[in-house]
Amino acid sequence: MCFNTKHFWNNLLNVNLPGDNAHRKFSPPERLVPDQKTLSQLKPKEAAVLILLFDNNDKTPHTLLMQRVAYNGVHSKQISFPGGKKEQNDSSFSDTAIRECIEEVGAKREAIDILGRLSTLYIPPSNFLVHPFVAWYDGKPQFKGNPQEVDRLFTVSIDALNDEKNRSIKSINVRNKTIECPAFDVDNNIIWGATAMIINELLEIYRTGFNKSTS
Repeated sequence: MCFNTKHFWNNLLNVNLPGDNAHRKFSPPERLVPDQKTLSQLKPKEAAVLILLFDNNDKTPHTLLMQRVAYNGVHSKQISFPGGKKEQNDSSFSDTAIRECIEEVGAKREAIDILGRLSTLYIPPSNFLVHPFVAWYDGKPQFKGNPQEVDRLFTVSIDALNDEKNRSIKSINVRNKTIECPAFDVDNNIIWGATAMIINELLEIYRTGFNKSTS
């Protein structure tokens, strides 16, 4: 079984998702996890992000992450997947994810193949409900960040994210308060919060598929 193929990942995403069990392992302390009734009262804005997987000519695919520019908002300078708020013209959340990815990192629409979706995730600081999608990116990735939204882009392999040595508890400064938070630390890129929680769900799915394929 080849683990850097579209077919392998497409099969993984057609199973039950680990959801909150995976999210909790990388959750910031005291994070609000609302039930459906509370969520309806909060009336969150809705957004979508896109996890692009692509062949980097090694044993596992890579994915693209971006560091947002500094701005007057709760997610200033944070590392995230391409994505953003659903707009009226978007026919679906997957359309939102694709549109934002094209706008933010210059991805080519014809190269994006949506494979499936991960569990929705509520982000308390900005009152967003995020819908994560996973896509395979065909061809050679040549991304370029939109300078109005993206400070820098970088890629990371799924194997690096899956490596225990790249996980630790980090001291994160959030709105003039320091919290101790589980995070990925890959090449001095500290990935925490919602992005880390989404990544961990993807990795749990990956490990399940890998173990089944090699047993």
